[in-house]
Amino acid sequence: MNIKPHLVWSSLSPEVRGQHLHKIADILESRLDEFAEIESRDQGKPVGLAKKVDIPRAVLTLRFFATAIQHTLNDSTVQSKFGVFNYTTKNPIGVAGLISPWNLPLYLLTLKIGPCIAVGNTCICKPSEMTSVSAWMLCEVMKQAGLPPGVVNMVFGYGHKVGQSMVEHPEIPVISFTGGTATGKKIISSSAANFKKLSLELGGKNAAIIFDDADLEQCIPMAVRSSFTNQGEVCIATSRIFVQEKLYPRFLELFIEATRKLKVGPPTESTTDVGALISKEHLAKVKGYVDIAIEEGGRIECGERSQDEELSLPESHRNGYFMRPTVITNLKDTSRCMQEEIFGPVTCVVPFQTEEEVIERANGVQFGLCASVWTTDLGTAHRVAHKLEGFAPATSRSNIAAKEYDFAGGASCCNWSQLLRGKESYFAGKAFLLQPVAATSRQGKLLRRKGLLVATSRSYFAARKVTSQERPSCCNQSQLLRGKRNYFAGKALLLQPVAATSRQGKLLCRKGLLVATSRSYFAARKVTLQDICRPSCCNQSQILCVKK
Repeated sequence: MNIKPHLVWSSLSPEVRGQHLHKIADILESRLDEFAEIESRDQGKPVGLAKKVDIPRAVLTLRFFATAIQHTLNDSTVQSKFGVFNYTTKNPIGVAGLISPWNLPLYLLTLKIGPCIAVGNTCICKPSEMTSVSAWMLCEVMKQAGLPPGVVNMVFGYGHKVGQSMVEHPEIPVISFTGGTATGKKIISSSAANFKKLSLELGGKNAAIIFDDADLEQCIPMAVRSSFTNQGEVCIATSRIFVQEKLYPRFLELFIEATRKLKVGPPTESTTDVGALISKEHLAKVKGYVDIAIEEGGRIECGERSQDEELSLPESHRNGYFMRPTVITNLKDTSRCMQEEIFGPVTCVVPFQTEEEVIERANGVQFGLCASVWTTDLGTAHRVAHKLEGFAPATSRSNIAAKEYDFAGGASCCNWSQLLRGKESYFAGKAFLLQPVAATSRQGKLLRRKGLLVATSRSYFAARKVTSQERPSCCNQSQLLRGKRNYFAGKALLLQPVAATSRQGKLLCRKGLLVATSRSYFAARKVTLQDICRPSCCNQSQILCVKK
């Protein structure tokens, strides 16, 4: 394999690599309507959704990583007692294999390409064989933007052939895959012999937990959107809704009413809410789960196999892969529709009594990806969110309701701080242990003055000063701190500040400051708007702390 493109690309500065990403984003944005129409035709989603979400998110992702990489700092540690100096660097790994899915074709492909090439790697991309047109068009955009040959390489084909070859190739040390859990297991086993670095985003069985005090005016629209956007073909789509008993009858009534208002129709029509599913086989699979629910005692409240009117489609679309959004009740937690990922416009609604009960039930699945907690009690929101296992809980709006990442705008469909950490998948760390020695002025001098280790050189100045008391241990503490992440299960909490009682705490925005007050705690830090909006004129280490 020719790895010269990687060596050339990684030698460029982050600023230059970022400029290339900006150019790609600019050209893509200028062709937004064209890409949206192709994405809709290829995948089946409403063209309006592609214009509002898919393509703008792809543009935003590229621009985000174009600038984020410029604020990545290395770490250093001084161990004065032993007269040594440790520092770590983050280096490109080489060639990465990127395998993207069919549900959000261009967006999820750019979500892999962006951080991969921003940090200096090159990549071989394999888009889904079912939705590869926008990836093919992206090649033209990259060429027009002047991206050097060999940085992004697009390979089209089937997963069991092309994808398998990438996973097994000894000179592709990194694999990033988004798709089904079964395929993820095969990737792990196939790559084990080469000890590859893997980034896998697999299946999910996402839960929404709605307490009695939730504001239904906010809750119902979001619950409908998170369940049926993109025909339910979204990894973080809500497929289990737990509603506290007192609120359950009213919630179910309003939820069914709102679901029935969704228009299923041709993706090209501006009034269409739900387009076509990806394929005939997938449509049969999703409808099959509705049949299974009936066999297991479930009640179909609306949609497929219900008493609702049949779909009214134009003659040209009557043989398409369309399905009405379906709501199922009266299912046990052990039923297949409550346990398995359906990946279609189907959601199950069940009641619960207590907080302890719903936490146990929500956690009672083999895998989880995203969760919602709807309540006006800030304490309940945090308490429940932290007890959910394997989920990224999100809360928002005046009822502290998680949006499952609002797909129709307002909030990002991904957690940007998570994306910043996501780029670490494409880095290879190096740790250096140095013992200061007398050196020529040309090489630089290490002088210890008043407890500070000061580095001077003709070509550079020290970016950081470390007191001798900061790292007394004989090992690299910063490395150990990062190493402990292997034993953590991270959770991303998305909160939108709201007005609350003094007992719960208030979040007030005054004079550009976000000030948190409470009876039990005070804000540890006040962050000016300039800290976030003007990274060039503020403390970079503070920016990195904020991003974490």
